Amino acid sequence: MSCTQRAKETEADGVVHDFVRALAYSGISMHQADGPLGDFARKYCKAAKIMPAGQRLRLKYLKEAFDKDMEKIHDDMRDVKVSVIVDESPDITDVPTINTLLCYYSQKNVKKHVVLVDVDRVNASNSYTVASAVSKALLTVGKTWEDVVAVATDSAEYMRKMV
Repeated sequence: MSCTQRAKETEADGVVHDFVRALAYSGISMHQADGPLGDFARKYCKAAKIMPAGQRLRLKYLKEAFDKDMEKIHDDMRDVKVSVIVDESPDITDVPTINTLLCYYSQKNVKKHVVLVDVDRVNASNSYTVASAVSKALLTVGKTWEDVVAVATDSAEYMRKMV
């Protein structure tokens, strides 16, 4: 493989990751890449000509983009306290999903951030599964329950038992 070909593949991967981030941050489903939006990107963005289908974007590229963003968040959250925001709702396939967000104040860029750090698909929602999901989410950014100053949830009974 030539250096030029490798550079083109790296650029294409970068474009695909940026496209996935744009969709995710805008709340647009990855399957929209299979329609006019994806057609537009493929037509006018040279590096996106071989952009994968929506399912591939969701299964591969979304995870890769998320992992890169999590590294940056992990670095930014070092030595700060966090608030936890947790909610259970079904995902697009109607599977119960626990969404864990963390809120923190960044000394680096002097502002408050609220970030989604984990989406955990579960068989059932109860205080144990929610507490486990939150603990796992905290660990992904190097935090423990000792770093938590507040927890916000809906008023479901099992959420109150979790804390």
